[in-house]
Amino acid sequence: MNRGRTTAVPLERAEAIAERFLQWKAASGREDFYVSLGVGYSYDFPLYLEYLRFSREHDLPVYGFLPNGIALRNDAQLAQMFQTLKAAGISSVTTSFFGIGESHDRFTGRRGDFDFMMRVARAASACGLDRAEAIYLRKATLRDVPQLLSMLDEIPGRTVRQMEPSAYRGRAKRQEHDRPLAAEVRRLPESVQRQINWERYKSEAEWVAQVLAGDIPPRVTRYAIIPVSEDTVDMLESADCQALVGGIFEAHDGFLQALPTLEDLARRYGKPHGRRLYALRDLEWKWTDRFLAEHPEVDGTWAFDESRTTVMVHRSTHDAVAAA
Repeated sequence: MNRGRTTAVPLERAEAIAERFLQWKAASGREDFYVSLGVGYSYDFPLYLEYLRFSREHDLPVYGFLPNGIALRNDAQLAQMFQTLKAAGISSVTTSFFGIGESHDRFTGRRGDFDFMMRVARAASACGLDRAEAIYLRKATLRDVPQLLSMLDEIPGRTVRQMEPSAYRGRAKRQEHDRPLAAEVRRLPESVQRQINWERYKSEAEWVAQVLAGDIPPRVTRYAIIPVSEDTVDMLESADCQALVGGIFEAHDGFLQALPTLEDLARRYGKPHGRRLYALRDLEWKWTDRFLAEHPEVDGTWAFDESRTTVMVHRSTHDAVAAA
């Protein structure tokens, strides 16, 4: 399914494309390759249960239910929805929070969204589903984090909680002013700090020093995200899978070869006294953006997500890749 905009491609065509890649994997013996069929920004669409059925039948991963962007429902409707999803094999629900009350609502652009997400969490718990929580650390709402955690801790059933600043992509690139300083986060109560992965999130200064010292976490997997949209579906239904996959990674390798090393990016663009909180992947995206802005001769088509671990077939390149 297409990520990022509405698509008119029927689900069965996307499923057939996934089956083509599964058949190619089996025929080629590619044990290092796996297929996953992802959907939308919202899981609130009529054929979601069909998507779950197809994924189960083909042993494709399903990562729980994401309620972000679903239509507002009352408590009875939520209970019915989660009972249906549980019967279909869903075992967990992930809720995302960007503050409390109106501050969360302003960020998500929907009045009442915070109260709805809290009701979603309660309904999921009452249905016996596991709860995962994503709590985003924003400069404007840091003071609310202890209260938010207290409210969430009253709801049973939580299995995992992730607390982090927003990833450096999408609109977060335009909201660097809302990225908290590492020192501000470290002033939160100890009970809050214990729930933050301080190995993954550090100040830019700390990351620059670590990268320049050669201490860079290894990467072991690379993902290719191929949107199924009006622009790509015909090509994907007829393209040779081997040529397509090989073309994607060949083009991505070429992009990586045109980039400086991560150490060079840190040396050129890293702020040795930067105080904002990042994951290393965020800084790699940010520094790569700066390099591409200074070097228009380098084709930035393949600069998507983690530039060394995730690639994407963009609308502007799928024809060239298919011909590779």
